[in-house]
This record gives sequence, C-alpha cells and structure tokens, in this order.
Amino acid sequence: MSKSINLYFQMHQPCRLNGDYNVFCIGNHQDYENEDVLLQIVKKVARRSYIPMLKKIGATKDKLGKNFKVGIGITGLALEFLEKYSPEVIKLLDSLLKKDAIEIIAETYYHSLAFLKSEKEFEEQVELQAKKLKKLFNYEAKTFRNTDLIYNDHLAQKIESLGYEVILAEGTDMALQGKTPNAVYRPDAAPRLKLLLNNSSLADDLALRFNAKDWSEYPLTAEKYWNWIKLSLQKHDLINLFLDMETFGEHISEEEGIIDFFDKLVAESQKETEFEVRWVSPALAADLHYPSGSVKCVPFTSWRGQNRDLSMWIGNPLQDKLLDFSYSLENLLKEKANKKLLDSWRKVLSSDHYHYACTKRFERGWDRRFFSPFESPYEAYMVCINILSDIKERAENNGR
Repeated sequence: MSKSINLYFQMHQPCRLNGDYNVFCIGNHQDYENEDVLLQIVKKVARRSYIPMLKKIGATKDKLGKNFKVGIGITGLALEFLEKYSPEVIKLLDSLLKKDAIEIIAETYYHSLAFLKSEKEFEEQVELQAKKLKKLFNYEAKTFRNTDLIYNDHLAQKIESLGYEVILAEGTDMALQGKTPNAVYRPDAAPRLKLLLNNSSLADDLALRFNAKDWSEYPLTAEKYWNWIKLSLQKHDLINLFLDMETFGEHISEEEGIIDFFDKLVAESQKETEFEVRWVSPALAADLHYPSGSVKCVPFTSWRGQNRDLSMWIGNPLQDKLLDFSYSLENLLKEKANKKLLDSWRKVLSSDHYHYACTKRFERGWDRRFFSPFESPYEAYMVCINILSDIKERAENNGR
C-alpha cells in the first residue's frame, strides 16, 4: 500500500520600493525602486534558503528516485531578480527540472491581487509568467496557484478556462465545510479541474510554530512531526503541505535546525514499514489519487492571517484606497505608457505592498512570516500613492 505527501514550496521576491519617495518627488524623478536593498535581500535569501534547499531537493531525488518529486511556485519577479542577482538559483532550478525532481507551478508574474480587480490584467500576468517559464526552462505548467493561495469558485472557473489541470488552495473551514484537506477534490464550479487543499494545521506547525518556545510541542523533532503525518496517512492516502521556501533558512534560521529537519523528516518517512511513502508534486498527486468529491467555495480564502481571508490586503481605508487607485490607472497605462512605465506600475501591484498597509500586524497573533520595511501602514500607503501618482502623470504625458 502506497501513501503520498504532496509538498509544495513558494518562492517570491517583491520589488523594494524607495521609502524616500515623497510628494516632492512626483514629476521630478522615477527613482521608484531601492536596487541596493533588493540586491542585498535577494542574495541573502538565496544564500540562506533557496540554494541550500534546492541542493537538498536534488540530493534527496538522487537517493529516492521515483519516490521523490516536489512542487515549486516561483513568481516572474523572483525569477527576474534571481537571474540578475543570484543566477545560481536559476541553474539549480533548471537542473532539478531535468532530473524530474520538481514541478513548477503557474501563477501571476507580479504576485498581484489582480483577480480581485481586473480579470484582464490577471490573465495578462498569468501569460507573462508562462512565457518566462518557457523562455528560461522551456517549461509549461499544469498546476496553478494564485497569489497567497487566494481562491474561490470564480477563480477556479477562470483557471479551468485557461487550460490548467490542477489548482491549489488553503484548506480553510469555508472551503472544506467539514471535509478533510487530505484528498483530491474537484471545484464545484469547475468540474474538469482538480483541487488540492493545504493541511493548514500541519503546515503551520512548521511555518509558524517550529521555533516557538512557548508552544507546548516545542521542540518539534522530525520523529514527532512524522508521527503526526503518519496518523493522517493511516486514515487517508494523501497529505498536502504548502510552505514558503523561506521557512527553511530565512524565516527560521539554519542554526535552529530547520534545514536539517527536512533531511530527517524524509528519512523518517522512508523508515515507515506500515506503508510505502512517496513524496509527490501537485500534478502527480492529482494523477495518482482519484477525486473524493467536489468542494464549493463562494467567499475568497487565502493562506494568510488568522481568518484565512483577504483581510491582509483589503479592508482598511488605506488598503482600499490604494487598491482602487492602483487599478484605476490600468486603461491609461495600457493605452499610453511605455513598457518600462507599465512594468513599474505592475511592480506596485504586488500583494506585499498592500500588506504593508495592513493594520492587523499590531493585533495579537500576527503572522510572523511577514515583515514590513516601513515604520507604519500609513508610510507604506503614502510611498505607494506617491509612486503611482508620478506614474499616472508620466502616462498622461505619453510616458515622459
């Protein structure tokens, strides 16, 4: 008897905006980005997280062969910045694809909230990311993952219409309605698509609680974690675990044992005698396991925040005004702006910038995976508004 662990990693790096871009800069210069900070962060994250983890994935594939393959979602922006500042990561991804160690997941190029505001822009960003994958790796993705696992039935319909076979989402109560996340489903509104839902509890044990010394289960050992996974696999044939790759080495440092934890967990799984364990990518999981029924999800869900909804990015006046102003520029920019200005606008569309304007980070239980480079949500809002105002003015002047 064989069981599957569907492991998926997310890789994303947003543009780092110029925090000094104030109202007096509008109309005077286009220094929207802080290249020095971006370079430092990308190189640091690549060194601490991406490179060691991608090497671990390759070494594990060499050991386990057909029993090991994982999913990796990587935004177009991340690919772009890694090409420029850490090309070793691109080479590692290419080598892992060639040895069939990974499946790359499709998503929006700029890690945007576009589906909430403009389906046209959403489709264009999905196509841009697809072209980037084709250019870099000659690769076409079968699985789609929206920004921060934002999902509902309408999105499933759109993704089905774009020809993807599998979609990922968070295993929220709203989506599951009492069902287990440890299965393959079909979206109620898109019956040709297969839906995989994150086991939120198990994923958060790693991402949020691994190094939490006030947690009753601290320290989390690979043996203990494997026993929890095994309890689920005794009842189900599949476990879905979706994680930021930065969990390994960046959010949680290598010195705290998180990267070695990965090796030890895989080793524990291979000691199992009750059943065979395969580590599989999302598309492989969807192929190997027959759908257990359908799931209906009308409200939007995500993998961020206590409520797993959209409140990390929308809901307070700063976020809502920023989002509305951002997408109000779409037609103008696509009609009049040059390619560089359109790219600058799209970089501001990354969900990170709306998150920085979130006031929930001051609440108890804040998701510590996120940080903000700004001292306050208002400062984040004003920097974005000023940059967008300059973009608008230049577009109205035919891109000058």
